[in-house]
Amino acid sequence: MTQSFWKEAAASLPPQVARRYAAAFEKAEVYEQLLDRIIGAWCSAGSKLMTSCKAASQRLRNAGRSRRNAAQRL
Repeated sequence: MTQSFWKEAAASLPPQVARRYAAAFEKAEVYEQLLDRIIGAWCSAGSKLMTSCKAASQRLRNAGRSRRNAAQRL
């Protein structure tokens, strides 16, 4: 696994600056990981919702066809 962007950014700074902002870089790394998890969960939920909506749509189309066919037989 590659080193995180935030650790590389902190390492690229002069030592006194890196020490001063170390807490901010650590928080940024935690927030980035949290945001990645939130986006992943959101995408997963969206995908499941889309699959569910497609299935419901298919069932409605099938029901409509059945009713149309029944009406034509009457």
